[in-house]
Amino acid sequence: MVILVLYLYKIFISSRYIFTFCQYHFIEICTIIIFNEFNNEYNKKIQYNVKLYNEESLGNIVITAKQSDQNYIYELISNDKVIARIITKEEKINFKNLNPGDYKLRIIQDDNNNNYWDSGDDLNKKQAEIVNYFPGNIKVRANWDLELD
Repeated sequence: MVILVLYLYKIFISSRYIFTFCQYHFIEICTIIIFNEFNNEYNKKIQYNVKLYNEESLGNIVITAKQSDQNYIYELISNDKVIARIITKEEKINFKNLNPGDYKLRIIQDDNNNNYWDSGDDLNKKQAEIVNYFPGNIKVRANWDLELD
């Protein structure tokens, strides 16, 4: 896999093709490049549709929270998928380089500091860890830092 990444880097550096930001580019890697050591055969070609971004086309979210001794799990959700997750006790939480669009923020209070949400336990009479959602959608704009309290 490292060879593949290095080769892709070499394609970008040595190519005469001009890659432009915020535009899709089709990349195809031939079968000769990727050798599978397990069965001594060459793999099928790989095709990617890649979009390059620059910093001006992306946005950031900065969250200021109360300092605490326990961990909180901050999850950024877009289209019902978690796209970024930060586990921290810090006061400042930064989600950087986000595509412009609408997001939701889920905050999980990690009471036992095991870095994931625990459901309740009826046998031990233990409640589930508290899950809160930031009210409404968070709109991220290009080249913009959105600060939330």
